[in-house]
Amino acid sequence: LLLDLRDHPGGIVEQAVCVASIFVPPNSTIVSYTEQDGKVDQYTAQGTDDPIPIVVLVNENSASASEIVAGAVQDMKLGPIVGVKTYGKGTVQGVFPVDSASAVKVTVAKYRTTNGREIDGVGIEPDVVVPLTPSDPEDSQFEKALEIIQEK
Repeated sequence: LLLDLRDHPGGIVEQAVCVASIFVPPNSTIVSYTEQDGKVDQYTAQGTDDPIPIVVLVNENSASASEIVAGAVQDMKLGPIVGVKTYGKGTVQGVFPVDSASAVKVTVAKYRTTNGREIDGVGIEPDVVVPLTPSDPEDSQFEKALEIIQEK
C-alpha cells in the first residue's frame, strides 16, 4: 500500500483511526488526547491480523489527521514515511456558539502519536527525506516510495 497523504490538511480523528485500522495490528492505540483539564482519551483502531506492506508519503502540507496516520505507521514501525517534515498541527479545536450569528473556536486538546510524541509545532520527520519543488520534472517522492514498496 502506498498511502499518499501529501497536501492533505487533515480531518476528523475518528476517520484517521478508521484508515489506520486497514493496516495496524488489532486494538492498536492510534492517537491520544490530553484535554485542558488533564484528562487523557485514547483512540484505538480495530486493526487487522493481515499485515500490509506500506509506505506513506507526506509533505509540509500534511497536517492533523494525516499526521495521526503517519505517526502511527512510524511509531509501530509498519513502514517508512517518505517526503519532508509535516505541518505540525497537533491540536483539537472546539466550536462554541456565542449567539445565532457567531461562535468562538477554541483549542480544547493536544494529541499525541501512538508512542506519545506531541507533534504540535514539530511535525513528523520522515524516515526517508526526499525534497520536492514545483519545478521538478518528476515526482521524486513518489518514485522513491514506489522503489521502497517494490523492494518489500
